[in-house]
Amino acid sequence: MTGLYDVFERRLRVEGTLVTETGLHIGGADDGLDPTAVDNAVVRLPDGRPYIPGSSLKGVLRSFLERLQNSPGRWLLSPGVRPEDCLHNDWELEKRLKQENKSERHVAEAIWERLCPVCRLFGCQAFAGRVLVADLLPIGERTLLERRHGVAIDRETRTAAGGALYDLEVVAPGSRFALSILVENPSDAQVRDLMIALLALAGGEIALGAKTASGLGRVRLTDARVVDYAAHDVLAAAWGGERTAYTLEEYARLLGVEAEAPRARQEALQAALARLGPEVTWQQAQEALRQVFGGEGGA
Repeated sequence: MTGLYDVFERRLRVEGTLVTETGLHIGGADDGLDPTAVDNAVVRLPDGRPYIPGSSLKGVLRSFLERLQNSPGRWLLSPGVRPEDCLHNDWELEKRLKQENKSERHVAEAIWERLCPVCRLFGCQAFAGRVLVADLLPIGERTLLERRHGVAIDRETRTAAGGALYDLEVVAPGSRFALSILVENPSDAQVRDLMIALLALAGGEIALGAKTASGLGRVRLTDARVVDYAAHDVLAAAWGGERTAYTLEEYARLLGVEAEAPRARQEALQAALARLGPEVTWQQAQEALRQVFGGEGGA
């Protein structure tokens, strides 16, 4: 079993820069009494600079892979139970497993066997995840902030709601934050699945923070470097050795992330079409497509 952490088998380190392409708002608690303060301030460090909580980035990466996992077809390569059968949907089962198994290891193994691929990678209430995302600290001495004005809309009248003016603080476009992600003891398949999410982040396809439907939260991962190492590499580095670092794109090509899934689907589709004759009904064509891309059974 590779789901436990009692040994050091492998570690993946991803570092890069997250750049805001539009305004970014991740709210923080504001208990101040200053009437001139902004209504919805961004989360800040003790010195007043804005930052991006690691939990926020981890959450959107997880959400992206969950959407792929729940989509028709097989998009994720790592094994696990179906999402609807995952342990996180049945916490009573977790209690029963703890009652039935005597040792902590047996409990951990029993829980691991009942987790979906995303919960195995990012964790859940019953099991620690292997993706560790550090808080993203601002790069440079100063990060610009903007104050934007807004008004709530009454859904019934479709006009401005009375007394619903508000101010929103956002991190200005072009701001840069240092990204650092550690992945503990991942399998090759889990690394490939995570690379899908990171490539989407690098492509600007994952939004972050609040009001993304209104245009905020467009970010992009740049200058990403990946280091993949085992225990003996840690010892070698301690004696002054160096570990090979790849760009995100180089490492993805090394794993075959970009080509593997599309090629497999193309080959499966060609095989399904080859089994059909020159004249087919739409039901037969639909079934051939379903075999390749997934979906519910029946016509």
